[in-house]
Amino acid sequence: MKRLSSSTTIFPNLDSKTIPWDDASDPTDDYNCMGLAVGVLRWWSPPDAPGCVRNPRDFWPASIKGDGILVSAFVEAAGTVGFETCDNAEW
Repeated sequence: MKRLSSSTTIFPNLDSKTIPWDDASDPTDDYNCMGLAVGVLRWWSPPDAPGCVRNPRDFWPASIKGDGILVSAFVEAAGTVGFETCDNAEW
């Protein structure tokens, strides 16, 4: 498996020092970063992910295998609400 030396290799504009953290939203138990990213404000969590404690309010699309926390599972889950993968980084 190829590993990247840093996230800035792929995302050169990603710099946590420049994020206006005072303008960030308050933490919530209602949704997580996946829910915010896909626009479905729920707590997205694969049901059988190792080390995760399930909450009855957790959400995971029934059509997506929920036995791990692989990025590919989250990509598939995002596909259930209309997201698609791109062939390249161009918009």
